[in-house]
Amino acid sequence: MKDETDIQAILATLRKYNADIFSHKKTPLTDIATGISPSASTAQHILEALSTGEKRAKEFIDQRLNKKLVAFDATLSKQKVPAFDATDKSVSAAIKAPSKNKVPFTKLLIIGQSRNIDIRKLLEYETSEVPLSLFQDNGQMRGGKKSMLVPVLEDKYLSGYGISENTQAFSGEKAIVMDGMVMVRILKPSGTFNEFSSMLLDKVIDEATGYSRVDVVFDVYDPQSIKSGERTKRGSQKMCNIRILNRAMNIPKGWNDFLTNINNINELVSFLIDSCRGMVQKIPVGQKFIVSGTDVHHLTEELEGCLSVDHLKSNHDEADTRLLLHAAVELAVIRTVDTDVLVMVLHHFHDMVESQSTQDVVMNIGTGNHRRYISIGQLCRSMPERVRANILAAYALTGCDTTNALFRITKAKAVTTLEGEEYHLETLGDPKDPLSEACKEGVQKIYSRTVWRLRRIDRGSIQDICQQGNKK
Repeated sequence: MKDETDIQAILATLRKYNADIFSHKKTPLTDIATGISPSASTAQHILEALSTGEKRAKEFIDQRLNKKLVAFDATLSKQKVPAFDATDKSVSAAIKAPSKNKVPFTKLLIIGQSRNIDIRKLLEYETSEVPLSLFQDNGQMRGGKKSMLVPVLEDKYLSGYGISENTQAFSGEKAIVMDGMVMVRILKPSGTFNEFSSMLLDKVIDEATGYSRVDVVFDVYDPQSIKSGERTKRGSQKMCNIRILNRAMNIPKGWNDFLTNINNINELVSFLIDSCRGMVQKIPVGQKFIVSGTDVHHLTEELEGCLSVDHLKSNHDEADTRLLLHAAVELAVIRTVDTDVLVMVLHHFHDMVESQSTQDVVMNIGTGNHRRYISIGQLCRSMPERVRANILAAYALTGCDTTNALFRITKAKAVTTLEGEEYHLETLGDPKDPLSEACKEGVQKIYSRTVWRLRRIDRGSIQDICQQGNKK
């Protein structure tokens, strides 16, 4: 009877944590209390703990008792077995830049003297493993300060007009499209995942007050994405994988670290969407509510939970581009904090308004005291068409999540360059339209300042080296 009582207690605990150990479905090793799912190498060490212990015990008996090769009371080294929350030490792809190391220059001097090569010719090339004009000292891409573009555009073309701090200025009988991860990061979670999902839905409903339709679009991260490098740079990778096994699981400590792990984000997004489907009674009557992740669902009590919205499905993993897809159907406001979205809306503005009855697209951008509404229609009317048409290409050329920024080339400089002449940068990347001379000239104009600076520095370095050599 005691054994049966213990068995029932174990089963009750497994049911509490939603741990289906009797299923034939193959699942990763998981701590049912915390949801932590260790890496493959850590899991292997944990699963082999028993056999490792038996092996160590056999060695102890054999060496100290049977063969007496080691004194019985000799110090026994500890066998370190990693815990569930242990993280693998990531292999750094950092490349030490020799900019502060004089050895490369010494080598160049020796090579030049021994082979009768002009030193000035040698110094025209990079003296590091990577071009430092495009990469950081650690080998990662130089990233441009994307957020600096928004105030530049506002100062140049709006000057306060077309900008509103009134949160209800553009509401009423229209739609709002929200970046789901923006809403997640705004909130300060506590308690359980169930409490957090309820808090998030309440926040979304509050933001959507006055709108007839609300679309919440979440990122769906692919580990093989072209943005993997940027995500690795952003994330600290201090948090291991955590599976949300049940709604009663506590929010892990170190929420920001939790969100640096793309596996955790995918797990969280799936959980939040499922939770929203289970709380449809919270949605105001008459409001159309759509959530988008891997699939797109229209949530409603009348339709017994949800209805698939096939025409909004997309294979894009970033919410940035899928926000525009949702906005192209019906639009009043796009709620985000990402400059990428603003630039894409500017580029596609005419196509978006052509497909709708509205003549404007509104961005609800920023957080806290910096949050405001920007009329994209007014912004487009105020800026030269040649700037609007080329802004997306110039934005990429000066650094984004997938392209390098060039050292000291700012997005403000790119905008100023576009104001000068017609450069047709929009042809970049178009296989049907080869690069025109105007496009090539535009790229050269954007980069010209840095190229000039680099050349000046090279000349100065050459002069310094030659002078040092003459003195010696």
